[in-house]
Amino acid sequence: LAVIYFNLDTSTVECRFSEDGGQGFGGIRLVTPVAVHQDAKARDAAYFPSVASDRQAGVLYVAYQAVHEGPAILFTRSIDKGRTWTKPQRINDTPRRASVFNPGLAVSPDGQHVTVVFYDKRHDVSGEELEVDFYLAESFDGGDTWEPNLRISDRSSSLKLAPKLSRGYMLGDYNSIAPALDFVTPAVTIWIDTRTGSPDPYSSRITRTKGATYETW
Repeated sequence: LAVIYFNLDTSTVECRFSEDGGQGFGGIRLVTPVAVHQDAKARDAAYFPSVASDRQAGVLYVAYQAVHEGPAILFTRSIDKGRTWTKPQRINDTPRRASVFNPGLAVSPDGQHVTVVFYDKRHDVSGEELEVDFYLAESFDGGDTWEPNLRISDRSSSLKLAPKLSRGYMLGDYNSIAPALDFVTPAVTIWIDTRTGSPDPYSSRITRTKGATYETW
């Protein structure tokens, strides 16, 4: 059992690992230090890394928002139960240093199809950083390389139509995605969209198009 969390005292993502299903935990294992990015207008999930593991190899995968060449969604993984982690890589290709936030991560059972969804302001024309879209970063080789980002939402949402809290407009703390199980069972993601004039849940299917099947392997 792996528990991965953000340490506010040190601005780091950390991991505790249990070899016995949660009866006892080993020491703290550093995942990565974080240069925190908080969206200027949204109440976002700056301190909430998204975590997944595949079913076959037990690799750990983490996505989180940070500052890295501008606002970024960063990705890292561990093949040794959290002892060591790959160098975090930026997986959003957002231009203009536009804000991105609230990543949600899922991984196929074979660990090859990695899907990360997030809010993205690259299409904002309000001049006030108040319009967001929902985007996908997708890898077909376990996170080694990434495809160009895909826009999931077909129109932008106004943050002004979401509840306003002390830290900004609230679309939700988390984005959720279920992994593609195979080439015929797609991933499914859900997000909050304000196109109707109020914040409502929308969903979309993400079909896996590349990578070997388990039977082929």
